[in-house]
Amino acid sequence: SSSRLFLLRLFQVSLSRCASDFSSIDFIANEKTVKTKRTGCGSVLHCIAMPTAAKVLVDREHVIAEVRRNGQALEFVAQELKADREVVLAALEDKGLALRHAADKLKADRTIVLAAVKKAGWALQYADEELRNDQEIVLAAVESNGEALQYASEELRGDHKVVLAAIERGATLEFASAELQGNKQVVLNAVRKSGRALQYASTRLRADREVVLAAVKSSGWSLKD
Repeated sequence: SSSRLFLLRLFQVSLSRCASDFSSIDFIANEKTVKTKRTGCGSVLHCIAMPTAAKVLVDREHVIAEVRRNGQALEFVAQELKADREVVLAALEDKGLALRHAADKLKADRTIVLAAVKKAGWALQYADEELRNDQEIVLAAVESNGEALQYASEELRGDHKVVLAAIERGATLEFASAELQGNKQVVLNAVRKSGRALQYASTRLRADREVVLAAVKSSGWSLKD
């Protein structure tokens, strides 16, 4: 049944946070609420929209409390709450990647996206295209996770400051612009962090003695690429 499927999904979310038994979850078919009881480890979602024919209302305050504990639970809340800034910000306090489940209008909200990428750089992939061309947001993302550079706009993948920040946080040159892959200072920074970055340098710099020696010193196997 739809309620059993919903219950299974709810447990999948909850079990990622603790292994305690949930004492009671009473789904009220064709009513407007979903009730749960608290347990020792916290609680499961009090009020989440059930997939029933009836219009299901939710308790906003309970949802805020629950997504703050488990951000990924945002996936299961009612659609109107996925467009609620306070609910989404609460979810992002726990999981930056919860941005994936926010309403599209909030994926274009600068405050929301900035909060998400500061928590998890990978959340940049879910941001509106315009915000993936925002230097402050992209810098925050790559400072959280250098590999988030791949989700930046083409323009910012050619931004010296952004690319150097990404390299400092573990990115290679793979997603940098061709221009920066041919910039000796940028490439030296990259290969000193990881010799494997040499494979993404321009042909000219892969034959540059200083660059190659820096890569070898960082990771001897680089010459095999």
